[in-house]
Amino acid sequence: MGKSIVTLIWEKISALIKPKSIFGWKSAFSNYGWKGFLIDSILPFIISSILCVTIYLKDIDVFLQLKHLVEIGVDIVPAMVALILAAYTIMLTFILGEKFSSIKSTKAGKDLIKGLNASFAVCLLISTITIMMLVVVSCIAHMNIKSSNSNVINYFVLFVLCFLFIYSIAILIGITIDVFNCGQTTLINSEKQIKIGTYVKVINGDRSGQVFQVAKFSDTHFFLEVINVNGQRDTLSFKDVVMANQEEVMEYERKRHKEGNDGFSHQ
Repeated sequence: MGKSIVTLIWEKISALIKPKSIFGWKSAFSNYGWKGFLIDSILPFIISSILCVTIYLKDIDVFLQLKHLVEIGVDIVPAMVALILAAYTIMLTFILGEKFSSIKSTKAGKDLIKGLNASFAVCLLISTITIMMLVVVSCIAHMNIKSSNSNVINYFVLFVLCFLFIYSIAILIGITIDVFNCGQTTLINSEKQIKIGTYVKVINGDRSGQVFQVAKFSDTHFFLEVINVNGQRDTLSFKDVVMANQEEVMEYERKRHKEGNDGFSHQ
């Protein structure tokens, strides 16, 4: 049975929308998803609708309210964009750090990073569009252009601006929980993956880059007793280590055998 025309058209549209690379806006919108857009749109749509209906029912001058919203937006949105960029820079530093390396190797970790990057990108895009609209509307508002349909246009512009303005703020709620989840991943790395007999790599201090085998935990689980390739024991802090990867473990074992060290065997 042949495919329907609707199915073929949908497949063509899906092929055009589907990203062919992990880079670019197609990838950003794909990772953000329609579900994320609809969820983040609920609050802005409700508030914008209530605002417009209230102004209409109370017979308030919509033009004055529009100018007031533009003035607020011009003051707030640029500062908000600067804060978002600063927060994104901090998150990128965290993601690129070695403490997050083990998380990036899992599917859940990759999905978390993709979602976080997409949320920041879409948030910045919406905020930038809002700024451009605020500038254009502000210029037109000061021209005092007369029109027979001025109220209809003013209501429409007020709704769109209010929606974009609140959407830029509402999307930060999702970003906040993503940032929280990223912070929680460090606890997963320390508490669930590092066990007695596993291998860790030091990321801070003068022993940075060295690999050790875990021999014992302290009573408080804040420190590790570890063994180096020579069989000597040492103490490290949980915050200064990450799980060693397979290549680092193999290199550790090669050096250990070369030194004639029997290593640690977990009983």
